[in-house]
Amino acid sequence: MNKIYNSGIVVKAITKDDKVIPVQDVRSVKPHLLVGGDGDLDIGGVVQPIDVFVYKRKKNENRLEYFAPNLIAISLSTAFEALSKAKNIYDELIDFEKYEHGGYSDIESVKIKTGFIYDYIQEIQKASVFGYTAIETFYNLSIPDGYSYELKKNKRGIVEIYDKLAIERWLTLKDKVALILKDIYSTKNPKSQKWWNNFCELETIRHNIIHPKTISSHELYKNYFDKNIFDKLKVPVEVIEFFEKSMIDNNQLHDFLPWTDLGMKYNKLKVMKSGNVEITGNIHNCSFEK
Repeated sequence: MNKIYNSGIVVKAITKDDKVIPVQDVRSVKPHLLVGGDGDLDIGGVVQPIDVFVYKRKKNENRLEYFAPNLIAISLSTAFEALSKAKNIYDELIDFEKYEHGGYSDIESVKIKTGFIYDYIQEIQKASVFGYTAIETFYNLSIPDGYSYELKKNKRGIVEIYDKLAIERWLTLKDKVALILKDIYSTKNPKSQKWWNNFCELETIRHNIIHPKTISSHELYKNYFDKNIFDKLKVPVEVIEFFEKSMIDNNQLHDFLPWTDLGMKYNKLKVMKSGNVEITGNIHNCSFEK
Protein backbone atom coordinates (compact mmCIF):
# COMPACT_ATOMS: atom_id res chain seq x y z
CA MET A 1 0.00 0.00 0.00
CA ASN A 2 1.00 3.62 -0.41
CA LYS A 3 1.76 5.76 2.59
CA ILE A 4 -1.24 6.04 4.91
CA TYR A 5 -2.01 9.71 5.41
CA ASN A 6 -5.20 9.70 7.42
CA SER A 7 -7.73 7.52 9.16
CA GLY A 8 -11.45 7.54 9.42
CA ILE A 9 -14.57 6.19 11.08
CA VAL A 10 -17.51 4.65 9.26
CA VAL A 11 -20.36 6.87 10.42
CA LYS A 12 -23.11 5.33 8.31
CA ALA A 13 -23.70 2.21 6.24
CA ILE A 14 -25.45 3.06 2.99
CA THR A 15 -26.93 1.51 -0.13
CA LYS A 16 -27.26 2.95 -3.61
CA ASP A 17 -30.81 4.05 -2.76
CA ASP A 18 -29.75 6.35 0.09
CA LYS A 19 -30.24 10.05 -0.64
CA VAL A 20 -28.96 11.62 2.57
CA ILE A 21 -25.29 11.87 3.55
CA PRO A 22 -24.79 12.49 7.28
CA VAL A 23 -23.08 15.74 8.26
CA GLN A 24 -21.25 15.32 11.56
CA ASP A 25 -20.40 19.00 11.86
CA VAL A 26 -20.40 21.63 9.11
CA ARG A 27 -16.85 22.54 10.15
CA SER A 28 -15.54 19.07 9.32
CA VAL A 29 -14.04 17.91 6.05
CA LYS A 30 -16.41 16.11 3.74
CA PRO A 31 -16.53 12.34 4.22
CA HIS A 32 -15.45 9.72 1.69
CA LEU A 33 -17.73 7.09 0.18
CA LEU A 34 -16.37 3.57 0.72
CA VAL A 35 -17.51 1.08 -1.94
CA GLY A 36 -16.59 -2.44 -3.02
CA GLY A 37 -13.18 -3.17 -4.50
CA ASP A 38 -14.66 -3.36 -8.01
CA GLY A 39 -16.44 -0.04 -7.56
CA ASP A 40 -19.78 -1.69 -6.71
CA LEU A 41 -22.13 1.00 -5.40
CA ASP A 42 -24.82 -1.40 -4.15
CA ILE A 43 -23.62 -1.12 -0.55
CA GLY A 44 -20.89 0.80 1.20
CA GLY A 45 -20.17 3.19 4.01
CA VAL A 46 -19.64 6.87 4.65
CA VAL A 47 -16.15 7.31 6.13
CA GLN A 48 -15.52 10.50 8.10
CA PRO A 49 -11.78 11.34 8.30
CA ILE A 50 -10.37 11.85 11.79
CA ASP A 51 -7.26 13.55 13.14
CA VAL A 52 -5.27 12.26 16.09
CA PHE A 53 -3.14 14.27 18.50
CA VAL A 54 -0.86 12.27 20.77
CA TYR A 55 0.28 13.90 23.99
CA LYS A 56 3.32 12.04 25.31
CA ARG A 57 3.54 11.64 29.06
CA LYS A 58 6.34 10.02 31.03
CA LYS A 59 4.62 6.66 31.42
CA ASN A 60 2.15 6.58 28.57
CA GLU A 61 0.45 8.48 25.76
CA ASN A 62 -2.82 10.39 25.79
CA ARG A 63 -4.59 10.20 22.41
CA LEU A 64 -7.12 12.80 21.33
CA GLU A 65 -9.23 11.91 18.28
CA TYR A 66 -11.63 14.24 16.50
CA PHE A 67 -13.18 14.63 13.05
CA ALA A 68 -10.70 16.36 10.76
CA PRO A 69 -11.60 20.06 10.39
CA ASN A 70 -12.08 21.82 7.08
CA LEU A 71 -9.68 24.77 6.88
CA ILE A 72 -12.11 27.03 5.04
CA ALA A 73 -15.06 26.07 7.22
CA ILE A 74 -13.23 26.86 10.46
CA SER A 75 -12.57 30.42 9.27
CA LEU A 76 -16.12 30.80 7.96
CA SER A 77 -17.56 29.51 11.23
CA THR A 78 -15.46 31.94 13.27
CA ALA A 79 -16.46 34.81 10.97
CA PHE A 80 -20.18 34.06 11.02
CA GLU A 81 -20.29 33.50 14.77
CA ALA A 82 -18.72 36.95 15.20
CA LEU A 83 -21.07 38.42 12.59
CA SER A 84 -24.09 37.05 14.44
CA LYS A 85 -22.89 38.52 17.75
CA ALA A 86 -22.17 41.89 16.14
CA LYS A 87 -25.61 41.95 14.49
CA ASN A 88 -27.31 41.20 17.81
CA ILE A 89 -25.43 44.02 19.54
CA TYR A 90 -26.34 46.42 16.74
CA ASP A 91 -30.02 45.44 16.67
CA GLU A 92 -30.48 45.43 20.45
CA LEU A 93 -28.28 48.33 21.56
CA ILE A 94 -27.06 50.52 18.69
CA ASP A 95 -29.56 50.78 15.82
CA PHE A 96 -29.83 54.52 15.22
CA GLU A 97 -33.34 54.20 13.75
CA LYS A 98 -34.65 52.47 16.89
CA TYR A 99 -32.69 54.08 19.74
CA GLU A 100 -32.09 57.70 20.71
CA HIS A 101 -28.58 57.81 22.14
CA GLY A 102 -28.98 61.34 23.51
CA GLY A 103 -25.62 62.86 22.71
CA TYR A 104 -23.64 63.78 25.85
CA SER A 105 -24.38 61.58 28.84
CA ASP A 106 -23.23 61.10 32.39
CA ILE A 107 -20.07 59.12 33.03
CA GLU A 108 -21.87 55.91 34.06
CA SER A 109 -23.90 55.89 30.86
CA VAL A 110 -20.75 56.41 28.81
CA LYS A 111 -19.07 53.49 30.61
CA ILE A 112 -21.99 51.18 29.79
CA LYS A 113 -22.07 52.22 26.15
CA THR A 114 -18.31 51.93 25.87
CA GLY A 115 -18.46 48.31 27.02
CA PHE A 116 -20.89 47.11 24.36
CA ILE A 117 -19.33 49.29 21.66
CA TYR A 118 -15.96 47.65 22.28
CA ASP A 119 -17.65 44.24 22.13
CA TYR A 120 -19.21 45.28 18.83
CA ILE A 121 -15.88 46.46 17.39
CA GLN A 122 -14.19 43.21 18.38
CA GLU A 123 -16.85 41.08 16.69
CA ILE A 124 -16.78 43.18 13.51
CA GLN A 125 -13.01 42.82 13.32
CA LYS A 126 -13.13 39.06 13.92
CA ALA A 127 -15.77 38.66 11.22
CA SER A 128 -13.73 40.78 8.80
CA VAL A 129 -10.38 39.07 9.33
CA PHE A 130 -11.63 35.49 9.40
CA GLY A 131 -14.07 36.00 6.52
CA TYR A 132 -11.23 37.36 4.40
CA THR A 133 -9.01 34.48 5.57
CA ALA A 134 -11.63 31.99 4.36
CA ILE A 135 -11.40 33.44 0.84
CA GLU A 136 -7.59 33.41 0.99
CA THR A 137 -7.64 29.77 2.07
CA PHE A 138 -10.06 28.88 -0.71
CA TYR A 139 -7.70 30.47 -3.22
CA ASN A 140 -4.60 28.78 -1.78
CA LEU A 141 -6.23 25.35 -1.97
CA SER A 142 -7.55 25.99 -5.47
CA ILE A 143 -4.33 26.85 -7.28
CA PRO A 144 -2.66 23.68 -8.59
CA ASP A 145 1.06 22.96 -8.51
CA GLY A 146 2.79 24.06 -11.70
CA TYR A 147 0.11 26.61 -12.50
CA SER A 148 1.09 29.80 -14.36
CA TYR A 149 -0.87 32.79 -15.62
CA GLU A 150 -0.13 35.04 -18.60
CA LEU A 151 -0.79 38.67 -17.78
CA LYS A 152 -0.75 41.45 -20.39
CA LYS A 153 0.94 44.21 -18.47
CA ASN A 154 0.88 47.29 -20.69
CA LYS A 155 -0.20 48.89 -23.98
CA ARG A 156 2.92 47.65 -25.76
CA GLY A 157 1.57 44.14 -25.42
CA ILE A 158 4.33 42.85 -23.20
CA VAL A 159 3.19 39.58 -21.67
CA GLU A 160 4.38 38.55 -18.24
CA ILE A 161 4.06 34.96 -17.10
CA TYR A 162 3.40 34.57 -13.38
CA ASP A 163 4.13 31.23 -11.76
CA LYS A 164 2.57 30.19 -8.45
CA LEU A 165 5.25 31.93 -6.40
CA ALA A 166 5.06 35.17 -8.40
CA ILE A 167 1.26 35.20 -8.14
CA GLU A 168 1.51 34.85 -4.37
CA ARG A 169 4.09 37.63 -4.14
CA TRP A 170 2.79 40.24 -6.56
CA LEU A 171 -0.96 39.87 -6.96
CA THR A 172 -3.55 41.06 -4.44
CA LEU A 173 -6.40 38.79 -3.38
CA LYS A 174 -8.70 40.88 -5.61
CA ASP A 175 -6.49 40.03 -8.60
CA LYS A 176 -6.34 36.39 -7.55
CA VAL A 177 -10.14 36.20 -7.42
CA ALA A 178 -10.76 38.23 -10.58
CA LEU A 179 -8.02 36.66 -12.72
CA ILE A 180 -6.62 33.43 -11.29
CA LEU A 181 -9.73 31.77 -9.87
CA LYS A 182 -11.69 32.88 -12.92
CA ASP A 183 -9.10 31.12 -15.09
CA ILE A 184 -8.90 27.97 -12.96
CA TYR A 185 -12.66 27.46 -12.73
CA SER A 186 -13.66 28.97 -16.13
CA THR A 187 -16.26 31.33 -14.68
CA LYS A 188 -17.87 34.56 -15.78
CA ASN A 189 -16.12 37.77 -14.82
CA PRO A 190 -16.18 38.03 -11.00
CA LYS A 191 -16.07 41.82 -11.27
CA SER A 192 -19.52 41.79 -12.88
CA GLN A 193 -21.10 39.95 -9.94
CA LYS A 194 -23.29 41.72 -7.40
CA TRP A 195 -20.98 40.70 -4.56
CA TRP A 196 -17.82 42.22 -6.10
CA ASN A 197 -18.08 45.68 -4.53
CA ASN A 198 -18.79 44.19 -1.11
CA PHE A 199 -15.76 41.94 -1.52
CA CYS A 200 -13.57 44.96 -2.31
CA GLU A 201 -14.98 46.75 0.74
CA LEU A 202 -14.25 43.71 2.91
CA GLU A 203 -10.65 43.72 1.72
CA THR A 204 -10.32 47.40 2.66
CA ILE A 205 -11.81 46.78 6.12
CA ARG A 206 -9.47 43.85 6.70
CA HIS A 207 -6.38 45.73 5.54
CA ASN A 208 -7.21 48.68 7.79
CA ILE A 209 -7.30 46.28 10.74
CA ILE A 210 -4.09 44.45 9.90
CA HIS A 211 -2.18 47.48 8.60
CA PRO A 212 -3.47 50.60 10.43
CA LYS A 213 -2.06 53.81 8.97
CA THR A 214 -1.57 55.60 12.28
CA ILE A 215 -1.61 54.42 15.88
CA SER A 216 -4.16 57.09 16.83
CA SER A 217 -6.55 56.61 13.92
CA HIS A 218 -10.03 55.87 15.23
CA GLU A 219 -11.93 56.84 12.10
CA LEU A 220 -11.99 53.27 10.78
CA TYR A 221 -14.22 52.22 13.69
CA LYS A 222 -16.88 54.72 12.66
CA ASN A 223 -17.37 52.83 9.41
CA TYR A 224 -18.55 49.89 11.50
CA PHE A 225 -21.72 51.78 12.41
CA ASP A 226 -22.92 51.76 8.80
CA LYS A 227 -25.67 49.15 8.71
CA ASN A 228 -24.48 48.01 5.27
CA ILE A 229 -21.38 46.54 6.87
CA PHE A 230 -23.28 43.31 7.50
CA ASP A 231 -23.70 42.78 3.74
CA LYS A 232 -19.94 43.17 3.36
CA LEU A 233 -19.25 40.63 6.08
CA LYS A 234 -21.52 38.03 4.44
CA VAL A 235 -19.60 38.14 1.16
CA PRO A 236 -17.09 35.29 1.80
CA VAL A 237 -19.76 32.61 1.29
CA GLU A 238 -21.02 34.41 -1.83
CA VAL A 239 -17.52 34.40 -3.31
CA ILE A 240 -16.93 30.72 -2.56
CA GLU A 241 -20.37 29.65 -3.79
CA PHE A 242 -19.82 31.55 -7.05
CA PHE A 243 -16.85 29.34 -7.87
CA GLU A 244 -18.47 26.26 -6.34
CA LYS A 245 -21.38 26.67 -8.78
CA SER A 246 -18.90 26.52 -11.65
CA MET A 247 -17.39 23.35 -10.20
CA ILE A 248 -20.84 21.80 -10.00
CA ASP A 249 -21.61 22.78 -13.60
CA ASN A 250 -18.31 21.22 -14.72
CA ASN A 251 -18.60 18.18 -12.43
CA GLN A 252 -15.32 18.97 -10.64
CA LEU A 253 -16.12 19.42 -6.95
CA HIS A 254 -13.06 19.29 -4.69
CA ASP A 255 -12.54 17.68 -1.28
CA PHE A 256 -11.43 20.96 0.28
CA LEU A 257 -14.80 22.67 -0.17
CA PRO A 258 -16.72 23.48 3.02
CA TRP A 259 -20.31 22.49 3.66
CA THR A 260 -22.10 25.49 2.14
CA ASP A 261 -25.85 25.66 1.49
CA LEU A 262 -25.08 25.19 -2.20
CA GLY A 263 -22.81 22.24 -1.45
CA MET A 264 -25.56 20.60 0.59
CA LYS A 265 -27.80 20.61 -2.49
CA TYR A 266 -25.15 19.27 -4.86
CA ASN A 267 -23.14 16.99 -2.63
CA LYS A 268 -20.55 14.74 -4.23
CA LEU A 269 -18.23 12.55 -2.18
CA LYS A 270 -14.84 11.18 -3.10
CA VAL A 271 -15.23 7.47 -3.85
CA MET A 272 -12.76 5.19 -2.07
CA LYS A 273 -12.60 1.52 -3.11
CA SER A 274 -12.37 -1.09 -0.39
CA GLY A 275 -9.19 -2.50 -1.93
CA ASN A 276 -7.42 0.67 -0.82
CA VAL A 277 -8.61 0.42 2.77
CA GLU A 278 -6.91 -1.29 5.67
CA ILE A 279 -8.97 -2.36 8.66
CA THR A 280 -7.00 -1.27 11.73
CA GLY A 281 -9.15 -2.11 14.73
CA ASN A 282 -12.77 -2.92 14.08
CA ILE A 283 -15.27 -2.46 11.30
CA HIS A 284 -15.80 1.18 12.26
CA ASN A 285 -12.16 2.20 11.78
CA CYS A 286 -10.09 2.27 8.62
CA SER A 287 -7.04 3.92 7.10
CA PHE A 288 -6.89 4.92 3.49
CA GLU A 289 -4.30 5.72 0.89
CA LYS A 290 -3.14 9.06 -0.40
